[in-house]
Amino acid sequence: MVLGKCACVATCEDPTGKHDYHNNCTEEKSCICPEGLLLKDDHCVHPSECGCFLPESGKVLGNNEFFMFPGCSRRCVCKNKELICDNDYQCSLDTTCEERNHSHQCYCKDGVGGDPHNLTLPTDCLDIFNTGSNESGIYTIKPTTWLGQPFEVYCNMDNGGGWAVFQRRVNGSVEFYTKWEDYKQGFGFLDHEFWLGNEKLFRVTNQADYELRIDVANFLGDANYATYGLFRIADKDHKYRLTELGTFGGTAGIKESGLSSETEVMKSYRAFYFTTRDSENDDYNSGNCAHLWRGGWWFSRCFNANLNGDYSIGFPRRFAWQFTSDEKYKTKYTEMKIRPIEGSTCKKTK
Repeated sequence: MVLGKCACVATCEDPTGKHDYHNNCTEEKSCICPEGLLLKDDHCVHPSECGCFLPESGKVLGNNEFFMFPGCSRRCVCKNKELICDNDYQCSLDTTCEERNHSHQCYCKDGVGGDPHNLTLPTDCLDIFNTGSNESGIYTIKPTTWLGQPFEVYCNMDNGGGWAVFQRRVNGSVEFYTKWEDYKQGFGFLDHEFWLGNEKLFRVTNQADYELRIDVANFLGDANYATYGLFRIADKDHKYRLTELGTFGGTAGIKESGLSSETEVMKSYRAFYFTTRDSENDDYNSGNCAHLWRGGWWFSRCFNANLNGDYSIGFPRRFAWQFTSDEKYKTKYTEMKIRPIEGSTCKKTK
């Protein structure tokens, strides 16, 4: 690219060659890469070798780097050289989309921010943990986006503390084969088996960026866990769609002895809507997955993970992390919980 008498070098870090004008511009007769290739160290490479190439913006994203389109209605992130885009992205409710330094992002609204010790009520379990309460149990919170009265939540203070539990299965004593309104409002008992409620889960996960942890145990007492670097759901108008599910970690769902890999177990549910027995929003053409597997969930099709299904010991397992006839993998206990990612929270002051 020639600007005036200067040849600008298009590099992996600067695909247009114009961002760092003075450093990337050489004498007119200097060697530059042919059109369509970018300079990486001393070699000309295809943009795909740099990271994730985003043609609409002309940018190359590095690993874990994201790009927000104008209006903040579309967000793309680079994960292991794979470009993943959310075409229905929404800023959380206590943030607003703004352009700063030539970049669109979701920023805290006016009146939000400040010292977390100035909160009138804790907004999540991490607030409670940070005040010195390290005993797991039932606490009262009020998320920044919650317009109703404060509500109770079970806080798990293990594994680093500050986890808000939104699902637990222990022995099948609570019926999870229930209706849309029940899943919206929540049901069960916070100190035993329960579903916190999709509306509360939406409000909590949209006041900041939250990570997800799932603990599972089988009937032999073997315990495993899965973590996802980002977790968020949409509102009721979007049928509580699972909008964000970040990078996997942990020990549950790793491919072993021909079982499903974690990619197949949970990742397939990202971007799908919540389905219950009286509200079918899945992608299965042969029936309602919530009816077939007897529990509300973010069904794409009816298989893989289903932690809200019928609590049964027989096979096929309608309540399971992985579907298998092997006794070793039959699920007995699950707990799903969320915690804010450090540095992501917008706090309302008094």
